[in-house]
Amino acid sequence: EAIALFREAIRAWTTSLGADHPRVATGLYGLYAALKDSGDLAGAEQALRASLAIDERHLPPGHPYLATDRLKLGELMLAADRPAEAERELRWALGAFRLARTYNADLDLFLQESRMGGVFLASYPLSRFNRVETSLVARRITNHLYRSGVQGDTYFVSNLFSYVHDTTLWS
Repeated sequence: EAIALFREAIRAWTTSLGADHPRVATGLYGLYAALKDSGDLAGAEQALRASLAIDERHLPPGHPYLATDRLKLGELMLAADRPAEAERELRWALGAFRLARTYNADLDLFLQESRMGGVFLASYPLSRFNRVETSLVARRITNHLYRSGVQGDTYFVSNLFSYVHDTTLWS
């Protein structure tokens, strides 16, 4: 019954607001959820892709709603045993959530991430007003996508060396 109600609402919104209206995307997202719950993964994917297409036209790139849509699309692809396609969508979602500095607990079902690293800072006075400063940051990030078996390592190293002339006197 929920599927029929969502389809009716989508038809009404499309007629009154236009096919590209964000409310239609919301209805399509609800239809996706109902179809997924009923076991119709192909229909759910079609509804979710239609919702995502509308959202992409109305939201800025990297918006958390787009990330959620892509996360759910990745879930559907994993359920349909298409891990290579799912990886692309899940990585896109992860990147968007990081960009927006948000966290989605659904990612824990697909991704294990570990980080390890260190920071070195040093400052050496040359005179009362002059000093040299240096820093080194090193980090290793390991990602493992469940079900697809894909694992990747990322290494990040950043250094800084500066000569500082500071006439501020602190007492």
